[in-house]
Amino acid sequence: MFVISDNGDDLGAAEYFYAHEVVHALQDAYLDPHDLLEDLSVLNDDEALAATALFEGDAVAGSNEYLADHPGLAIDLLREAQTDFPVLASAPAAVAVTLVFPYSSGLEFVDRLRDEGGWNAVDAAYDDIPASTEQILHPTKYLQRDRPVTIELPDASDVLGKNWRLVSEETLGELQTAILLANLPPGEGVSMVTGSIALPEAARNAAAGWDGDRYALWEDPQTRQEVLVWRTAWDTPEDARAFSRALAKFEEERWDGIFNGESPDDIALITADVAARIRLNGQEVFYVQAPDLSQSDAAQAALLSAPPPIPAPDPD
Repeated sequence: MFVISDNGDDLGAAEYFYAHEVVHALQDAYLDPHDLLEDLSVLNDDEALAATALFEGDAVAGSNEYLADHPGLAIDLLREAQTDFPVLASAPAAVAVTLVFPYSSGLEFVDRLRDEGGWNAVDAAYDDIPASTEQILHPTKYLQRDRPVTIELPDASDVLGKNWRLVSEETLGELQTAILLANLPPGEGVSMVTGSIALPEAARNAAAGWDGDRYALWEDPQTRQEVLVWRTAWDTPEDARAFSRALAKFEEERWDGIFNGESPDDIALITADVAARIRLNGQEVFYVQAPDLSQSDAAQAALLSAPPPIPAPDPD
């Protein structure tokens, strides 16, 4: 590794970040048998973000230990510290929070592992990579091996038409679900003082019972119409209900409309631009967004016919 400086005045910060990168080099050499540092594509997006939080949280903890052993360096860092971050302060909340999460929440996760079993517990985590951002945000769920369920989605082309094609299918996860529900303007979601995540409590609580999800975006190449389906699973029926109500509130603000239905657990919002449906079914919530009500109804019926979520294997 090389440290390049224009004027040699910021070497205190360079030494600290060099220590951080040395930890990454050690992780790669000794603790990453599956080469996830090089390629996270074998994981879904939420798993990849959780794994990154372990890597970065470990590196932050290690470089902080180095800093504690070199108090003079801490003084240099304080002198060189920037007091404002204009790019981060103007970034969309989803970008800023996702960028900061592996470092701030990752450090909290690693600190909890160290409280349980020291650095050996941190090293052992590389043989049992965190399975979700839920486990990073709630380390007890990692320690108890509370893994998310596996969710399957139907082939929407069966009900929408054979010309419809799948554009994207992924997992959102607890963190991204909380960011979505928070619906923050650019520049919010991260404390510029502490560098930690600062999402509203209501959004965090509504996402906290997450137990798994899967979404898919479908498109008709001829008309350029799109249909989004999102299936989520929750720890309890109460968690599912809290999320469905929070999602409805977010969607009403987003589309400037109102959800209606004979039951508060099966509601639809229809405007000139969109037909959205939210269906609460036990510990699951089904969401559909389509150009018109007939497509929305068809996609929701397909979702409801999908196999039930597959529980994660019991921890050893």
